[in-house]
Amino acid sequence: VLTVDGEKVETQTIIIASGAGHRHLGLESEEKLEKKGVTYCATCDGPLFKGKTVAVVGGGNSAFDAAEYLSGLCKKVYLIHRSDKFRADQVLIDVVKQKSNVEILTNTEIAEIAGGSRVEKVVLKNGKEIKLDGVFIEIGYSPKTEFLKNLVQLDEAGQVIIDKEGRTNVSGIFGAGDVTDTVFKQVVISAGEGAKASLSAARYLQNSKGLEIKPDWDR
Repeated sequence: VLTVDGEKVETQTIIIASGAGHRHLGLESEEKLEKKGVTYCATCDGPLFKGKTVAVVGGGNSAFDAAEYLSGLCKKVYLIHRSDKFRADQVLIDVVKQKSNVEILTNTEIAEIAGGSRVEKVVLKNGKEIKLDGVFIEIGYSPKTEFLKNLVQLDEAGQVIIDKEGRTNVSGIFGAGDVTDTVFKQVVISAGEGAKASLSAARYLQNSKGLEIKPDWDR
């Protein structure tokens, strides 16, 4: 039984596809310049900044992965992290440190992202300013799973754990897209997972009627 906008809905299957939101710095200027130079996906938007100067914010694998990728496209990449300790894998840290066009700024935080119609610079909390063309905020995702209330198994990051057929640990409940523990967060992957979860849910309903439908490779 689901409660949707105050109404009760009875169902035999559920596909959880509530997605995930990018974590934000919480700056007013960040919101103002989103899609005007502030972005949250290096693989999606990196080619738009070819030959330009950008900053990557974060200290985990996603930030270092973004910096490594952007170093092959951009003239200059600043990696800005609020601490002097990184959460990224050491092998990835070592690769980025070897990039001649990547400058790592530790114990550094952004106070403001400035610009008119586009990003023009960042103002750091230590008072320094860096002129650049884009800011890639890579500080992780927040899966939208608060409403589940321990209904299905989640990982440490709060993502829904699914198997290769989109099944959760609860019979009849499936998951798809960015809300799950799938490594790559891309629209095309989410769309494919949605189709897979739908087919799995349909097969679940068929089997619940005693049809015992099996995939072709099982025959």
